[in-house]
Amino acid sequence: LLLGVPLTLGASVAGGLHNVPVSDPEVQLAAHAAEQTYNQRSKSPYYSRGLQVLSAQRQVVSGLMLHLTMELVETLCKKNQDGVMELKKCLLPPPSQQKKVRCNFQVWSQPWLKRTQIEQKCNSVGH
Repeated sequence: LLLGVPLTLGASVAGGLHNVPVSDPEVQLAAHAAEQTYNQRSKSPYYSRGLQVLSAQRQVVSGLMLHLTMELVETLCKKNQDGVMELKKCLLPPPSQQKKVRCNFQVWSQPWLKRTQIEQKCNSVGH
């Protein structure tokens, strides 16, 4: 008899942080939302796109909170161009001229309220 062992090995404890593979579809969706939010808030005249998700953690709160650490790079696509920009098609400057940032995002999703909130803290990354 194993007392005190959860019935489901993958069960999350409310409030606890659990590592999640960066390839997880939920993480990829959150990373896309974080990228869009970053571009809306950024004062740069150019779009930035995510280079990579460095780490991801899941936290069960009143909804689901994903903690992402991402690296983003400024592209050559100007924000004032007409239409919705597909960032994957935006060219990057040569490596020596790239402007990169490393951001910690908290993506808090409450699907039953149709609400997602995103907090971000970003710092420049040297070449």
